[in-house]
Amino acid sequence: MPAQDLRNMAPPGPIEIILNAADELQAGGEASFILPHFPGPLIPMLDEYAALEYRFETSSEGGVLLHLRRPAED
Repeated sequence: MPAQDLRNMAPPGPIEIILNAADELQAGGEASFILPHFPGPLIPMLDEYAALEYRFETSSEGGVLLHLRRPAED
């Protein structure tokens, strides 16, 4: 699934979309987003989710890629 581009959205739209995706991710699910910059205020919010993994990387298109993943259950 391609990353959802949130670079042109006004706040708080991107954070709402990302948190909604985190709520809806099933075990084994993944979601990716392109953001205009590193979302510092989002980190503590993501840390509140149990069993949610996330990572950031620089996008070749400009901005930052955020990858969310909920590991599959054993």
